[in-house]
Amino acid sequence: MTSYDDPIDADRFGPLADIPESSLLHLGSRIASNVLKLSNPEPKLLHRLGGPFNIVHILSFNNDTTRFIIRVPATGWGKGLTPAADKALEAQVSALKFIKSQKDAKIPVPEVYDWDSTCNNEINAPYICLSYLPGKQVLRVWTDDNGPMPKEHMRLRILTSLTNVMAEFAKLPSFDRLGSLFLDDNGNVTIGPVYRREEDPDGPVTIHECGIYTSGQEYLRTMMERDSQDNHWGQAESKITSTLISLLPKPDSEDFVLAPPDFDSANILVNPDTGEVTGLIEWDLTHTKPRWLGYSAYPYFLTRDWDPLMYGWPNISSEDSPEALAAYRAHYSSELGRALGRQGDWVFTDKSHLTMAVWISTLNPANRLEICQKFLTEAWEGKVDALSVVWEIGKEKYGEEEWEVLKKKLRTFLAEGSKRHPGKSEGKGYEEKDKDKNEEK
Repeated sequence: MTSYDDPIDADRFGPLADIPESSLLHLGSRIASNVLKLSNPEPKLLHRLGGPFNIVHILSFNNDTTRFIIRVPATGWGKGLTPAADKALEAQVSALKFIKSQKDAKIPVPEVYDWDSTCNNEINAPYICLSYLPGKQVLRVWTDDNGPMPKEHMRLRILTSLTNVMAEFAKLPSFDRLGSLFLDDNGNVTIGPVYRREEDPDGPVTIHECGIYTSGQEYLRTMMERDSQDNHWGQAESKITSTLISLLPKPDSEDFVLAPPDFDSANILVNPDTGEVTGLIEWDLTHTKPRWLGYSAYPYFLTRDWDPLMYGWPNISSEDSPEALAAYRAHYSSELGRALGRQGDWVFTDKSHLTMAVWISTLNPANRLEICQKFLTEAWEGKVDALSVVWEIGKEKYGEEEWEVLKKKLRTFLAEGSKRHPGKSEGKGYEEKDKDKNEEK
């Protein structure tokens, strides 16, 4: 019997929420027979899970000796069915196949068994069929007070294991442009456009093609121009965020790397008994990223204090305090440094919570005001009313001299990073990193 573990948003998914179980079983049987070569497969639909952008169906075969997943994207109906959505699904498949083809890199991503970007199939919808990865979401393990070991011990184990997995991404080749990967039948890779989602509260999600870019700053400035709001608040937010973009790293010759597109606790699977990472899931809209926000960046759940709109501490008990997040970042940075031999992209890790905040502010206008305020507050060490400063900038009441002082403050803050305002344990983490470097000398 099917288990509906998570609710499915009928407005977002429309007819996709009611795909007949019999149709899913017919599709599963075909894939099991033709791809996995199972003889006389006996399919069973175990779970139908509703996420924000996909419905996940978990199928088992022959008394649960085999499992796989059929994911149906929210773009698979109505006006969501566009050429851009087709290409975005193809790019997701290409990225997963490319990672799987790199035998030297041991990265636990699902294998693609089958996919179809059209509706000409048993379920009358686009889908991607993936291997089943065991494990439990970090989202659930992180807050578990009744696990097999003390919660803090489990958390540090998860972070250490995750750094070992992310270090494997350093073994993948880099790319000369920021964009989506496309893989041909011979395994050759080309870089195509970035694809972005747009949400309609009254209908399906849509995908839009954005272009190919030669620098991270170029990409962010283009997105900023697309999403800027034409009012005094929006103008102030754009001016501050544009300044932050200009302060991001500017390598002499920029290349780009692969990393999980949504590197958060819901998309990382671990063994709930040991904390070992068993899978990285949710590869929708994968594209190459600048090295300063690639595989060496902190996972999002360690940087929530830098996205204030989404951060519920201290009102939400499951949230970690800023001091705790700083301590976890210090541990993660130290362990990733060990895994990467204190070399390469590790140089970007310490400030990646700041670069990620700039990235989020640029790509998500709804989050922009609070992130701008956070940067102003930290740059001024809490000595200004950040909201008033934003208002004055938007109303053009902030003089040129004042603006130059503000830019200098932001520049200094980003240059110094969180050494400027370390948490109780983050300062220790930096001391340990300096000690490691001195020992190596």
